[in-house]
Amino acid sequence: MATTSDYTCKLSQWALEKAINELNEDSDFVEELCDEVVKIVKKDHPEIILDANQLFYLRFLRAKKFNVEKTAQLIANYYRERYHDPEMYQNAIPSLVKHITKQKLAGFLPKRDKNGCKVLIFKPGLWDPYSCSILEVFKQNVMLLETMLTEEDTQVSGIVIIGDFTDYSMTHFWHFSPNAHRMAAVLQNTFPMRFKKLIYVNAPPIIGMVTSLLANLLKSKMLSRIQVVNDQEELHDIVGAECLPEEYGGDEKEDYMMLTSKMLEDNEEMFLKFSKNGISSTGKYTQLDAD
Repeated sequence: MATTSDYTCKLSQWALEKAINELNEDSDFVEELCDEVVKIVKKDHPEIILDANQLFYLRFLRAKKFNVEKTAQLIANYYRERYHDPEMYQNAIPSLVKHITKQKLAGFLPKRDKNGCKVLIFKPGLWDPYSCSILEVFKQNVMLLETMLTEEDTQVSGIVIIGDFTDYSMTHFWHFSPNAHRMAAVLQNTFPMRFKKLIYVNAPPIIGMVTSLLANLLKSKMLSRIQVVNDQEELHDIVGAECLPEEYGGDEKEDYMMLTSKMLEDNEEMFLKFSKNGISSTGKYTQLDAD
């Protein structure tokens, strides 16, 4: 089963060089590697039927530095997670989470950090757990990640997540903790994104409980990427002031939350194409046929 070979590379020059030097990407072998991944998935995971083009497989290959065995496993995990957790992934459509978008909990910045990473700012302290569930919040976050993955440069550079814990309370923690495993699943081994750093800012004392909870769910590699930042100067040293909004002492004046809302709205059609189990038209779990 050969992949559809209609891919045209849209990487920026800096991202292309990064892909070659850090991810072992070689344009001469992309089609061959994509075909090999499909063969492995077909052999080891016959419950998954794939129907995709090279661009879809590339995001997984880049996430696993072009290791075909690890890529095939990541694809299997991606589909399996969506099949077994429909509450999290079904009806993941921007128009259905407008009430969350209005709370301005999460948004990605227009400029990249000094290492080329896309930056996502998440403000869990603004979340009202009595007006929307943590699952709805997670669902919106996954849509943001899927939207960022449409940018090939982001597939290569990865993202930095800044968690701003201003006004985060025990009430938030109580609602979050029973579902923390869902966030952990997205952060490792089920999603084709390169998560480079998770930075906590404005962290209250309760952050120790959050970290302890995640320590039981995340592998050491991901845990090592969590960093608590104590002041703006330290944050600037990590990501650069140029990309940060003024609220963090940065230079960016554009309303990034409004920009994020608009981008989600513009991708409504893409999310509508996702199947009932949260998987796009690029494949399905054959077990669904029994429903």
